[in-house]
Amino acid sequence: MTARRSTHHVHLADSAVTKRFTSWGHGEALREWRGLTLLHRFAPGIAPAPLTAALDAEPPEVTMSRIGGTPLRGTVVSRPALRALARTLSAVHRAVPGQALAAIPTGGRSDRAFELAEISSHLSTWVDSTFDVGFFLGLFPLTEAESARIEHLRRLNALLWLGGLLSDTGTPRRNPPGTAERQAERLLALL
Repeated sequence: MTARRSTHHVHLADSAVTKRFTSWGHGEALREWRGLTLLHRFAPGIAPAPLTAALDAEPPEVTMSRIGGTPLRGTVVSRPALRALARTLSAVHRAVPGQALAAIPTGGRSDRAFELAEISSHLSTWVDSTFDVGFFLGLFPLTEAESARIEHLRRLNALLWLGGLLSDTGTPRRNPPGTAERQAERLLALL
């Protein structure tokens, strides 16, 4: 399992979680806060409830309710967990209006195909985890056009991840040695 390093630090209390950002030049904390408040308004209970935000602090932080669960990174993600993720994503798409998501800076929903491609291409699905992408995507009733778009976008995302990994000179590294090489192999397989 990879050491969990991130662009933020998390403090867990009994009933709350505080996320303190180590990177905030692109509105990360504001995006997080707006996302939580939108989900709480339109789909309460599907995500942590927003509690407080210190968006102008250095570093900024967002505090939310703590919900039960187990991190999936570093595990074999079970089919029941993948089904639950698919149900949750479908519920969010049904509940949150697109115009409300437009209020999230550099965030928001584009379309289902893009989001599914992004999730199924994310490094966390394979760096140190087992995530059955085919099974996961099969849980959604996709049109032929969406399926084709997902495959195209998975290739694009794989290329973007490879570029990011090759330019990642940050310390400490977020992923284990050899991740860029493995990502290059994944990209070639998708091509």
